[in-house]
Amino acid sequence: MAGLPSTDADPVVLDMATSAMAWYGLVEAETAGRSIPDNVALDAEGQPTTNPSAALKGVLRPFDRGPKSSGLSFVVEGWGGGSK
Repeated sequence: MAGLPSTDADPVVLDMATSAMAWYGLVEAETAGRSIPDNVALDAEGQPTTNPSAALKGVLRPFDRGPKSSGLSFVVEGWGGGSK
């Protein structure tokens, strides 16, 4: 989580997982008996999986193909809102 204060605008808060899916999303999918999206996790043998139980024994991929990197770069590069 990152927060950027401002003197003349609302602050900007970025709260995101740096993995393709939040760990809790795996737990939730496993509990509900649902599959997870393609290309977000690998099983313990390093093979892509849509099975949340297998993913919990393996790894989540970093990021995804969505807009997460935009939010992260916004925070890293700095926000001009109110900085003087």
